[in-house]
Amino acid sequence: MNSRGRIGTVPAGAAPIGREDELGRLEAQQGGWRAIVLGVLATLIVGSWILLAIVRIDDRFALNHVAGARMALAQDVNHGTLYRPLYDGRNYGGTRFMPVPIVLHAAIARVTHEYIESGKVLSYASIALLLGLTLLVLRRLGSPLPVALALTSSIVATEPGLLAATGISGDALPVALQLGAIALVADSFRTRRLVAAAGLCALAIFVKFSAVWAPLAIGTWLLMKARRQLVPFAASFLAFFAGTLGLFLWISGGRLWSNVASLSVSGVSGLGALSRPATLPALLVQRMNALFILIVVAVVAWFAAWVGNRLTIYEVSLAWAVAVLLVVLTDIGAEYNHLIDLIVLAVVVVGRFWRVMARLRFGLVRSALPLVLAASLAASYAVTLAGPVRDAVASALGHPRGDRFAAHPLSGYLRSDDVILSEDPSVPVEMNLRPLVLDPFMVRQFDRIHPSWVDDLIERINRGEFDKVVLLKELDAASEYWYATWHFGPRVFQALEANYRLAIRTHGYFLYVPRVAPLPS
Repeated sequence: MNSRGRIGTVPAGAAPIGREDELGRLEAQQGGWRAIVLGVLATLIVGSWILLAIVRIDDRFALNHVAGARMALAQDVNHGTLYRPLYDGRNYGGTRFMPVPIVLHAAIARVTHEYIESGKVLSYASIALLLGLTLLVLRRLGSPLPVALALTSSIVATEPGLLAATGISGDALPVALQLGAIALVADSFRTRRLVAAAGLCALAIFVKFSAVWAPLAIGTWLLMKARRQLVPFAASFLAFFAGTLGLFLWISGGRLWSNVASLSVSGVSGLGALSRPATLPALLVQRMNALFILIVVAVVAWFAAWVGNRLTIYEVSLAWAVAVLLVVLTDIGAEYNHLIDLIVLAVVVVGRFWRVMARLRFGLVRSALPLVLAASLAASYAVTLAGPVRDAVASALGHPRGDRFAAHPLSGYLRSDDVILSEDPSVPVEMNLRPLVLDPFMVRQFDRIHPSWVDDLIERINRGEFDKVVLLKELDAASEYWYATWHFGPRVFQALEANYRLAIRTHGYFLYVPRVAPLPS
């Protein structure tokens, strides 16, 4: 029979008998090139993060007033106070940050004798732990090494991941602790593992107040698969939680409760809170750039696992993480940093789904998957990392464009004997001064619930008591919404506008001085 006849007998969709080995070798060769591309991109992304971490360790890259509040809290600890009073007659406290990162930051600062490097070192260690755990989980789920590396590196190629990896943030560590807890019980219901997972879950909550998707997911998973083991897990979790809570209540003199518990929903008010979670898709597109494709694939993977009755604890965790995030977004102060939980779990779910897709008989689909991931990584790198890396290289080489994130942006404009009111607490902290205001967002809340506390601040502004006022916005009509909605409140805004004039703007700060010299006291 001629070759034409033999081809005619081949089943549909199969390679000709004489060419099976040749096609197999060709697909393996193409797969090797795709693996190399993914490996190169992963190396580029992680290498860029390491470069940024080294060059930017002692400047204000990825820092804002929220990081300044963390610096001030660590400074307070090193001066003997865990959580300052909400108002002591002169200074304003108030925070929703949990105690573990505050104490860790303070401990590192005792070695470095400053609060920027110490905070960044803590963030670097946290993101390294998170990336390592993610890679380990992906490999355990069967993701090929190049794919696992590429998916893991994608975390820091998003804006939430880059912020957690280079700023002063408490976002990476609670995700790592929760992911570790989930991994412990993913394939075993042994009591010892459940107790360890319960301890990690409890610790995560004392790193970040909203870090609750892991205990919820583990509880749900045990209800689905091993109900009897729910009792030791729940009992262990409550014991760890109660013990840790008691410890920090004792250390803080009860101020943990007055801060975190009483202010935890301070940003949730009005009917607008109900509509804010609807912004989640747009927020993901904006902050993940091209890597939003991971969310899309994760949704497909989740429903495929559900329909096929193949749900694992990782899909359950993703569902709970979305639910928790929707609740968090009802708070007007919630920002894109909270997306990192969702991103990490989406990466894990996509990595697990990769094995399913790899079994498809359609070579085009198998070939397209790595290419889509590679293209998304490259595009996201170009948008998220390329600019900061270029500036970091310029800074390392002494080029002027690298000076935008100077560690002391107001050096030469402020003196150590100045009485300073700063919207960003890091400004006085870096001068070894105690910030008058820990968090300007809380001053606005105090003006609603304790207006007499803010009356004193307004009187001091009217007297021109502050030699310098450092703001994040210029006092004009355009910024009135910012101060009425976010920081200080409208009364403080009006007092500042009436009594202070702009002296200079530099490095994103606006420095104000009294319109007239203050009267002698």
